[in-house]
Amino acid sequence: MTDAQIIAAIVDLLPVLIALAAAIYRYAGHRSPQAKQQLLSDLATTVVPAIEQSCTDMSGPHKKAAALGNMESILKSLHVSVPPELVDLSIEAAVHALNQSDAGIDPVLPDVPDTPVPVNGAS
Repeated sequence: MTDAQIIAAIVDLLPVLIALAAAIYRYAGHRSPQAKQQLLSDLATTVVPAIEQSCTDMSGPHKKAAALGNMESILKSLHVSVPPELVDLSIEAAVHALNQSDAGIDPVLPDVPDTPVPVNGAS
């Protein structure tokens, strides 16, 4: 094989190798603990309000069971394995955040006054 043939083969295979590397990167990235934690948080903040809105006639334990079932089926369809305790905790965190927002409390930022606060003596 000549140098020109080797270079031509590399050029021909380069897009395939780049696509393969990207797929491996995405696969490995979705399997990391941080990615799973973010996925759980995102799912819980989607599923919990949906259950709250659509299942108004259900009690708290029944809503939680529905949220657990929904999240477990979504995770299974995505082929993501997560301990049930973490799913439960993410649902509890989403419920807490939802309750805080319903009470008018921002779970992330403190209350911001309606009137401007003078800085360095300026009014």
